[in-house]
Amino acid sequence: MKGWAAVFRGPRVQADLLQAVLEAAGLKAVQLHDAGDYAGEFFDARVFVPEEQAAEARRLISEAGQAGGP
Repeated sequence: MKGWAAVFRGPRVQADLLQAVLEAAGLKAVQLHDAGDYAGEFFDARVFVPEEQAAEARRLISEAGQAGGP
């Protein structure tokens, strides 16, 4: 997608959560889902943000990952 950067690829349920985190922080985020898995919430998904927001999005994703750790 021209002008957009992929900041996450993984299970759709995680993509939904990360998209909500990014949007709550004021970033614009969209998802694309890859078909192939029969269980809807486990489809492979990608989250994209505008290229100029990619660094901030990656920082927020990193922080969210660290907060959920042991």
